[in-house]
Amino acid sequence: GFALSISESITGMSGLKYFGELILKITRWVLVFIVVVFLSLLSAQSIAGSGADSIAVKTTKFAVSNFIPVVGGAISDGVETLGMSVKTIKNAAGISGVAGIIYICFIPLLKIYGASLVFHIMAALSYPVSDKRFGDILSGAGSVISLMGGVILAMAFIFIVTAAVIIGTNPAISG
Repeated sequence: GFALSISESITGMSGLKYFGELILKITRWVLVFIVVVFLSLLSAQSIAGSGADSIAVKTTKFAVSNFIPVVGGAISDGVETLGMSVKTIKNAAGISGVAGIIYICFIPLLKIYGASLVFHIMAALSYPVSDKRFGDILSGAGSVISLMGGVILAMAFIFIVTAAVIIGTNPAISG
């Protein structure tokens, strides 16, 4: 999209800018579609996995309670207490993980959206004092940089949701 916008600004051929904007819109829609499909599949897997995990935990508790003589009931209760302790640790680890992902993505997003803002401000300031084509180039660059920020934001969102599903459905972690 950006290359077509620059090509129109340099050559003066009309229509290339609009084709570039179409490519940017298609890219945004494809990104949204990928995120929705991925999260839908992940949610379906999470729902199916958590049901199977719950059945496995209940079956294990029943087997330990009934088939280990004398101390089976105590061990079964201990397994439940251990599961609750692990859930507490899991929640703390999950919060730390999400905070880490946000920290890792915050600085690049700040830089990307800051650069996009600078390009758009420069475009707005250049229109009255220079050729319109120069402002169009700056505006196009700002749009492309903004799209890159959107991609990073979408991938961070997917990563956070994936980590939450993995932590929430893992039988060794979820207790």
